[in-house]
Amino acid sequence: MYRLPPRHPVGDAIEGTLITLDGQTLLVDTAPADVSVVHAGQMILRYAVVYLGRSYHAIVPELIAMDTGGGYSGEEAWDFLINKSNLFPRADVIGYREDGEEDMVTVKSLDLAAPVRTFVYADENSRRPIGVLSAIVMQDTSQLPQRALDYCAHYATLADWYGRQ
Repeated sequence: MYRLPPRHPVGDAIEGTLITLDGQTLLVDTAPADVSVVHAGQMILRYAVVYLGRSYHAIVPELIAMDTGGGYSGEEAWDFLINKSNLFPRADVIGYREDGEEDMVTVKSLDLAAPVRTFVYADENSRRPIGVLSAIVMQDTSQLPQRALDYCAHYATLADWYGRQ
């Protein structure tokens, strides 16, 4: 009999300041004086995959239950979902959505070709994000996890971010 591993979402702990500017949520090292600060200090980045045909929803995977038995959680689950899940379209993805609600969908119900969404959480135990990260605006990104840089737009300055279009 197969045993499923404990549920655990992939997350990266980071330090910084989360601000809202022009309707976008940005991670910055220092917030300008005239902007709304959402959160400052330590926070958790988690990554979500959007639903196929319902791109207004995305799921943060905690556990992948294989239709052949067994499963994956944490880093193994993320690696499977991003790199190997096309071989197992009936595998179940168990996690929670951007609204904090638990959900379970099959791999074939997800749009793995869509950009990964990066959600920001106040702490490790939070289920509801405090923001959906639009971009990282930092000169020095050496302390950030590579995954965050892979999935989020990065700008060295706010001037660069304003000039992005």
